[in-house]
Amino acid sequence: MKVHVKICGLRRQEDLNCAASLGVDLCGFIFAAKSPRRLAPEEAAVLDSRGMIRVGVVTDTDPDSLQRLVQTARLDMLQLHGDQTESCIQALGLPPEKIIWTLWPSRYGDVKALQEAMNRLAPMAGFFLLDAGTGGGGSGNRIALNFLKELRSPRPWIVAGGLGPANVAEVIRSCADANFYGVDLNSVLEVTPGCKDTKLMQEALHSIMEASFLWKAVDSRR
Repeated sequence: MKVHVKICGLRRQEDLNCAASLGVDLCGFIFAAKSPRRLAPEEAAVLDSRGMIRVGVVTDTDPDSLQRLVQTARLDMLQLHGDQTESCIQALGLPPEKIIWTLWPSRYGDVKALQEAMNRLAPMAGFFLLDAGTGGGGSGNRIALNFLKELRSPRPWIVAGGLGPANVAEVIRSCADANFYGVDLNSVLEVTPGCKDTKLMQEALHSIMEASFLWKAVDSRR
């Protein structure tokens, strides 16, 4: 088992180069109109992801627009970070393994309600992403650890929300589910929106690597 790493909100080639050199698995490009980290599809297309999986973070609900985005920006996966409906995703026609469906645990009363939502959406999603707050992303807010400790997901899942060198190890240690897939880092690594700090990326990846060894050791005994 491996704790996978996604760095989101990337806009500069030098940040992609650094992320790839550190062993980051997934790179996220944000296409939400209101995000300060937004890229045009054509801008994302010319960025070299250096072997990392290319993820498009979207709030758009139009299947035709999303299909064009996947082609233009050369995306491997879509991260649904808006209020897309199940019918929208069915019309999109992508296989589930190319869909990351974002959920906000704070919208649910307890872990049981969250898991019921996951079970309903699982046929259409290859992965779930759990984010802090009740919508949007990139705020720097942290997710409640009690959800992470109790969750048992039907699909691999990623945790996001205010993660950086100082707290990412604690979050990884809180994830007891064998389907825990990885972490998503964004705003805490930034100098300004969309501009990552090399030192913070290095420190975060070091913390993740150390925590991953402990997590794998515990996971092998589950």
